[in-house]
Amino acid sequence: MKEKDEVKRASDKVSNLKALRKLLVFFKTKSAIGRSAEVSRNTVGQWFTRGAIGKQSAIFLDKKDDVPFTKEQLRKDVSDWSKYKFKK
Repeated sequence: MKEKDEVKRASDKVSNLKALRKLLVFFKTKSAIGRSAEVSRNTVGQWFTRGAIGKQSAIFLDKKDDVPFTKEQLRKDVSDWSKYKFKK
């Protein structure tokens, strides 16, 4: 069972990194992603290092009309979004 969880976690990380790359292609720069998500470029850089956008930022971008990605697309590892409240 432990091995199965590790495989799922690795798969989710790959999916999340793919989503970050799509976000980067859409916005063209990490700075532009940061401006849209209202976070610093360094924070965006940390997302790429960690392998996932922050949950709050995923929720924030999901609410924006000019961003063609949903929070579910940006964070494949989160199955129950009802636990997370929008804080910005």
